[in-house]
Amino acid sequence: MKRFCFILFSALFLTMLSSCVKDNTNIPFINDEEIFGTIWTPVDFVKDIDDFSPAQIICNKNKPFFIKRIIFEPNGKVTYEYKNGVSINRWSKGFIINDTHQTVSTYTAKQIEGKKYLFVQWKPFFDYQLLRGLPSYYVLVERSDK
Repeated sequence: MKRFCFILFSALFLTMLSSCVKDNTNIPFINDEEIFGTIWTPVDFVKDIDDFSPAQIICNKNKPFFIKRIIFEPNGKVTYEYKNGVSINRWSKGFIINDTHQTVSTYTAKQIEGKKYLFVQWKPFFDYQLLRGLPSYYVLVERSDK
């Protein structure tokens, strides 16, 4: 019985993997002077961009974010620093491209109350790719001590 359950679970998992969401990552590099060479640190995490208000941060300020910072580097390289590691991806104007997971997250920069914020789609593997859920957004602020 255990073997049957394992085989059934494996077959279901492989079926899910083969049908997971894969974005078109064939995006050429286009420079974006607004974010090039900048370092961004998270301040909030929201379901939708319009949910963000600097006066009313939704996420718990005492709990650290999974992302520590995002660095937009020359020639379309973007570095994500996490609390437990680093990942290197690509960026092009308006997009962050993860070739490994085959996802493309949009980003939008906005000036709000005198501060520059970056809204980056968050597409976790399980929620977005397997369950086909909608992405949420990390809200990041431009660091002034570059």
